[in-house]
Amino acid sequence: MRWKNLVGFIGVLGIVGSGIFPAAAETGETYELKNKFTAGEKIYLNLVVKDQGVSTEQTKTGPVDTAIDHTMEAVVSFQITNVEPAGWAEMQIGYESLMISGVMLSGGTQNLVDKFGLRDQPVFIKMNSRGEVDEMKSGGGPGSRLKEVMRSTTRQMPFLKCPAEPVPLGCTWREQQQIPYSAAARPMIANITYTLEKIEEEGGEKVAVIQSELQIDEQDVPVDSSRLGGNLDNIIVQFTFKEFKIQGGGQIRFSLDRGRILSVESKQEVLEHLTGSMDISQTSFDQDVIQKTSRTIHAVFTDQIPDSLKPDTEAKTSETTADPGKNDESGE
Repeated sequence: MRWKNLVGFIGVLGIVGSGIFPAAAETGETYELKNKFTAGEKIYLNLVVKDQGVSTEQTKTGPVDTAIDHTMEAVVSFQITNVEPAGWAEMQIGYESLMISGVMLSGGTQNLVDKFGLRDQPVFIKMNSRGEVDEMKSGGGPGSRLKEVMRSTTRQMPFLKCPAEPVPLGCTWREQQQIPYSAAARPMIANITYTLEKIEEEGGEKVAVIQSELQIDEQDVPVDSSRLGGNLDNIIVQFTFKEFKIQGGGQIRFSLDRGRILSVESKQEVLEHLTGSMDISQTSFDQDVIQKTSRTIHAVFTDQIPDSLKPDTEAKTSETTADPGKNDESGE
């Protein structure tokens, strides 16, 4: 995996929330957007992120283009371990599966959960009904640089950053989120705008359809992987984001009854201009790379364990015992 692909992959997701600022909207019927927690509940995130584009590297003989076409498929679990009387919920978040495939791995597929021991590195947080995080810490001992950064992607919550008061259709609110590049010299900020578009009935429950817009525009941000400590195959990456831009939009479906996100669909245009070096076993390689990609994000949250995590014997048993002429109890 070349360093420019690794850096781009690290930035795929993993944004940490901050404040939220409700904006004015037309008067009318209002709806309360509020996260709800049940002790013992376990929610699974099924996430698919696809990047397609081109990476242009400046070399001594001129620019060299390389196709970008890779996919990240992840399953992340969110276990509600305790709900306090004041409404704060304690949560354990961890990776169950993280598959990377495509050009960046020469067409192969690799499970980074097993490779880097991410299953043994959960994250613990406390969150309230508005989606505010009170504390966050990692479990286990010290890990590699990749473990540290990959754990940050578990912060793609099944819970929404909600307005403080009930809002009408058409209401817009905003938040700023910090991109968790732990090795960056300063925080990089994402600006997100939410708009409550409509309320729908789906399977007997009320679902808020929320449009979201994301904008990131950062320049001249130094990054030094040695700031993270640990070791990643004797590799030290030092570079500067000359430009780091992401712009896009999507749709969030939020259950008012269950108090959590059901799904997220998003499309983004990404521009990353990186200049710097990669040291491998004390040998330095200078690079100047511009990456332009189109990114699609598909996320579904469910309380059922995904089929991909079930033992092979259980999956085979289900296939052989299922009656093809009848629907199962889930109606699928």
